[in-house]
Amino acid sequence: MSNLRRVSTSKLLVLCATVLAVLVVGVAIANAIATSGSPPPRTSLPRAIRGALTAKAPVGISARIKFTSKLVDSSLLGEHASPLLTGATGRLWVAQGGRLRLELQSDRGDTQIVSDGRRFLFSDPSSNTVYTGALPAHRQKREKRAEHKPSLVEIQKGLGRLGRFATVIGPGREVVAGRSAYSVRVEPRHNSGLFGGIGAAWDAIRGVPLRFAVYARGVKAPVLELQATDISYGPIAASTFRVSSPAHSRIHRVALGGSGNHRERLHGARHRGAHEVQGLKAVGEALPFHLSAPAELAGLQRTSVHLIADRKGGGAAAIVYGRPLLGGLVVIEHKAGKQAAKDRGLGRNLPHVKIGNVDATELSTALGTLVSFQRGGIDYTVVGPVGKAKAEEAARGL
Repeated sequence: MSNLRRVSTSKLLVLCATVLAVLVVGVAIANAIATSGSPPPRTSLPRAIRGALTAKAPVGISARIKFTSKLVDSSLLGEHASPLLTGATGRLWVAQGGRLRLELQSDRGDTQIVSDGRRFLFSDPSSNTVYTGALPAHRQKREKRAEHKPSLVEIQKGLGRLGRFATVIGPGREVVAGRSAYSVRVEPRHNSGLFGGIGAAWDAIRGVPLRFAVYARGVKAPVLELQATDISYGPIAASTFRVSSPAHSRIHRVALGGSGNHRERLHGARHRGAHEVQGLKAVGEALPFHLSAPAELAGLQRTSVHLIADRKGGGAAAIVYGRPLLGGLVVIEHKAGKQAAKDRGLGRNLPHVKIGNVDATELSTALGTLVSFQRGGIDYTVVGPVGKAKAEEAARGL
């Protein structure tokens, strides 16, 4: 103490400031260590899932995210391709009531997916296009059913049923976005297609998803991955989820649900409840063009036919062959519009193949192939987790 009494006032201030700085740095390091996270304790997969499902949901989630996409060869992408194809970093906000906002940043603006719980909006600045619409009214009923928290026995039975046609690997023990996390990977059995499975990781304490990934068969690294790199929990301003279309964008309204009697659904399905019309005869009668849906295509049996709404609000059909995720195919047919040739998106950069006597574009990815062509005023799209040869064979069979 006597030494301190002889220290000048200026030196004493410097000494106090130094001690204070050391204390501040020490607290910061301690906090960093405390929140850096470590792998959670060992447990069984049913218990890890049960913990996630019974954890108290946070009122809001804010996260920085990284989206990785190795789906399409970079040589096929233009200079200003969508971040949904190239990968990107961005932000994510989620709140109770089905509210969500996802932003992926690019040099042409942010790709956004926004929902206020009643309406949704998907904005793609690479094509200056916005897709928007109302969420189905019966979504709230599904949310009430989702409030049921399955017991450990129910989860074990569910995993047992899943194990009949899929291999379930987990739980892994990781640290994701600084949080202790459990992870799982699910790979389909008896798979003849390119789809290799999915993976996920979630906060071991909060139960919040931290990573979702899609894998190609036989490939260790994910083809698509959305992962939180930093995350926090707490209230989020309602204005964050405001649904508003960017100025000067082309707006396409999408119908996700509807109501009405059978006659309305059959003859007016292009405007309401289109997804409820099923079967070859009913769908064929509801379309303004002749439906091409052979019973067999590229060695696959036709399994279902559905009426859907296309981007112009007109009627379109989806015909399913085999099991879509395990080597099957889906055929989309709709009447071509006047601008169809100009609106093919990546079509200008894609390889071209001959389907009969017409020219088709072909997109081959790590997860499957898409072949698109126009014939007789009808647009045909063949897509599935198959190689080029299989997709082309199916296209030639239409």
